[in-house]
Amino acid sequence: MDKKYLSVSQLTNYVNRKFNVDPYMQTVFVTGEITGYNKRSTHKYFGIKDDDSTFPCVLFAGKVKQLNFEPEDGNKVLIKGRVQVYKPTARVQLMVDTMEPDGYGARLLALQQLKKKLQEEGIFDFEKKKIPEYPKRIGVVTSKSGAVIRDILKGIHQRNPIAQVVLFPATVQGENGPADIARQIKRAEEIGNLDVLIVARGGGSIDDLWTWNDEKVIRAVSECNLPVITAIGHQVDMSLTDYVADLSEGTPSYAAAAVTPRTYDDTLLLIRELGNRIYINTRNLIQLQKKQLDRCLDSYIFQQPQRLYETQTQHVSQLFDRLKQVEQNRFVQAQNQLTQLNNKLLAYTPQRQIEQGREAVNQLDLRLKRIASTSSDKRKQEVEALVKQLNSLDPLKIMDRGYTYVTKDGKVVNKAAQLAKDEEMILHFADGDVTVKITDIKEK
Repeated sequence: MDKKYLSVSQLTNYVNRKFNVDPYMQTVFVTGEITGYNKRSTHKYFGIKDDDSTFPCVLFAGKVKQLNFEPEDGNKVLIKGRVQVYKPTARVQLMVDTMEPDGYGARLLALQQLKKKLQEEGIFDFEKKKIPEYPKRIGVVTSKSGAVIRDILKGIHQRNPIAQVVLFPATVQGENGPADIARQIKRAEEIGNLDVLIVARGGGSIDDLWTWNDEKVIRAVSECNLPVITAIGHQVDMSLTDYVADLSEGTPSYAAAAVTPRTYDDTLLLIRELGNRIYINTRNLIQLQKKQLDRCLDSYIFQQPQRLYETQTQHVSQLFDRLKQVEQNRFVQAQNQLTQLNNKLLAYTPQRQIEQGREAVNQLDLRLKRIASTSSDKRKQEVEALVKQLNSLDPLKIMDRGYTYVTKDGKVVNKAAQLAKDEEMILHFADGDVTVKITDIKEK
């Protein structure tokens, strides 16, 4: 019988196919201890072990982001995944879908890791927003039924019946709780007309209250722009959400009291007290000003008002006398200036001015004639020079000196190569043209 050998790839594919079709290998739940976990790599390659065996695991980056704790070597964990063969090395490995700490101690470990992470981000170090003393609209994120909302409504309406309460119903425990609470906090903030927000739930087991240690809820409270009051569980209960609130109260009833620090009756009493203070202060002020007015009326200014302007009257009289003297002096100066101007005017009569003008005109006329004569002679010389230059360049003048030019068939001939023997050409002289016949051509 012939033996049939498989290639390595065929064997690997066969084994992998076996795992793929085996329903028990498609969804595997494994518990064990982490070993060889590398925090620096993007995809995590590690092992899950017990006392007898170690099984290789792969956790891709997208799954890493979904973890609610930071895995470390030695952590006992619960893993859900599927078995698969890595073909290049024919390695059997567990592809991890979810991983969570195993047991209550692991849950506390995850909580401590989350708290450390948030502390390093500085999320717990913030300036707390002031809770308004007289809020008009109060938002409440809690369950729509139960004692919590009843206690809050009762407390607020007893202390401030005119305040409006807006409920944002949320699932306050369980798997869907964190996302629902965060969504309702965001919704309350987006409404934009609330003065303060209460986030609350009643007492319960540690599992029920664990929702409030979820990172989604913590960040939603931390990032909310409204003043936030938390009231989670009983007085002894404390969650990470309480650390990022502007005010944390032990119970929902305490939160209702904190959001309405003054009762309606206290406010009315305060208004009455302030009204009495205003009345008393106003009355005292009026009495004080009346006394001041009486003192002013008894003063000499109101009894003998003429004393107020006697000095000013005397001063005005003195100023009037000084002004009159100044006017007289200016009048005398003006008369003297007028006399001097008349004397100057006599020295410069119109007749004298006319004679001086005529003499100046004559001088200018002589200068103009001299300039015109000089300029005319210069221009005449320039014109004569230009005429001489033109005459020297005139073709007819050149021909008068014995020069001529040759044409053939109406075109000027300037080279011997343009002519042929026995052809006729015309010689042009200054006084006429001559037609000649070529008998011989000598080229240079």
